[in-house]
Amino acid sequence: PKAVRGMVVRGSSRGRTHIICHATAEGGRGLACVARDISVGGALIAVSEKLGAVGTLLTLKLRVKVGAAEHVLALTCKIRSVNASRPAENEKPTVLHGLSFEDVTSQDTLVISALLYQNLISAQEAEI
Repeated sequence: PKAVRGMVVRGSSRGRTHIICHATAEGGRGLACVARDISVGGALIAVSEKLGAVGTLLTLKLRVKVGAAEHVLALTCKIRSVNASRPAENEKPTVLHGLSFEDVTSQDTLVISALLYQNLISAQEAEI
């Protein structure tokens, strides 16, 4: 090709997770959800119903264990995408919400980074 164009799709890489969490939309409506992947910049959550439209702000609360320490994160997020899942035969359909984190503290960034590192090490050990 004479020219190649590139586009940054994601600011940081995501790690697969299965963290049970709680999302509360602007109107105070809250639902249990599962974080399927997470990065220092955002997460993908699966919810039983749509939380809001693209651009809606919400609070995501999740409890993560890094090493022996347990941390509770309360992250302000913006919905960047909303899509229906493609469930397997034995799964219920869910609504996938792509989130970006807004105004993340350095402490929260450190906890998420440690979680990603821990998951990476666990995955490598499982391969051995």
